[in-house]
Amino acid sequence: GAALDLSGWATEGDIIASWIDADAGSALPLWTVDFPDDDARAPDVRDGDDAPARGVVDAPGAGRAAPLYAIKRTFQPSLIRRKRKHGFLRRLGDRNGRKILKRRRLKGRRRLAM
Repeated sequence: GAALDLSGWATEGDIIASWIDADAGSALPLWTVDFPDDDARAPDVRDGDDAPARGVVDAPGAGRAAPLYAIKRTFQPSLIRRKRKHGFLRRLGDRNGRKILKRRRLKGRRRLAM
């Protein structure tokens, strides 16, 4: 086969060097944290007026219109959802659920299901 001519193509080293040499001011930061002025914020009811300002995290390029706040906890308990997922009637209605109930009876569990 004929040799492939790669003289016009940039090498991996050239690409990395161009990233390193790029103007640092043009690169976007991973995130920014903006703390509002003490005068501009509302007083915190729980901790009194001397509470620290809460930070607002902005995604790069999102602008001030769409701030990202801290992520909430994933577990938000609900008895209805819990019973629908793990309840006795749900177990009875499925073949594998009936196997679970059988195993729990054999083990002597007081509570077979939610």
